[in-house]
Amino acid sequence: IVCFRNLKTATDGAIALFSRNDAEETVLVEPYESYLRQFNKQVGILMSIAPTVQDVDRLESEEDKCKFVLCFRELIRLRGILKSFADFKSGDMILSEQTFEDYTSKYLDIRDEVKRDQEAEKVSILQDVDFELELIHRDDINVAYILRLLQDLNQLSPRQQTNRRRQIDNLLIQPQLRSKRELIEEFIAKNLPHITPDDDLNTVFEAYWNARQQEALETLCKDENMQTDKVREFIENWQYYGRMPREQQIQDALNYRPRLLEGKAILQRIAGKIQSFVEIFLEGMG
Repeated sequence: IVCFRNLKTATDGAIALFSRNDAEETVLVEPYESYLRQFNKQVGILMSIAPTVQDVDRLESEEDKCKFVLCFRELIRLRGILKSFADFKSGDMILSEQTFEDYTSKYLDIRDEVKRDQEAEKVSILQDVDFELELIHRDDINVAYILRLLQDLNQLSPRQQTNRRRQIDNLLIQPQLRSKRELIEEFIAKNLPHITPDDDLNTVFEAYWNARQQEALETLCKDENMQTDKVREFIENWQYYGRMPREQQIQDALNYRPRLLEGKAILQRIAGKIQSFVEIFLEGMG
């Protein structure tokens, strides 16, 4: 589009024909400097809502939290656009990379809070907000990647170990690893110090992960009074077919018949727990 002359009218017509009426602004990319100005202006709005990362924790009303989420979501979008330019330099942005990651962590904290409220059937205006996690999702960051970073951690100098741990901490706030963070940190604290150069880290981690997965499965079945073999079948179906159980299947796995008025809420709660189980133990492993 930039390199050919006398094509703007035809290009605009094609965009209007095959896209939304306002699609020209989306398809035709603005200069790098334009998005940089938008980003830095948006940072100013963020500062008026939460001047520091710690101020996000002090947002009490749902309205204020919603303002922060919408503002920071736009910053994530603009940052993604900026990073697609060859001219991109992180120093151009008035918000440092580390501060941006810290705000991202708070953004995801609110998303987790909303998710917990949904599971507890608590109504919130934030439940209607799309957090658009795909904007910050990085496919190359998974558990296998974290294990590669841990592989030689014990052989590094103290300073190198500190830098490596800081790198891992920053990666664990990524959406695809966030649900696994507590378990991975437990593995690092309790298992990693005892691993020798002769041990295979992946084998040790797999044994740890399988044990925690079995514990979580048993806890889920006990708390919800469900048949373990059927819940395990749900998990296997997700692994092979990517399919979550239907409400009738969940009901059939119960060891009791819920009351009519309570049934819908119970089935939705269990479906949420199964989804959380999948996110923690199966998704984003490698």
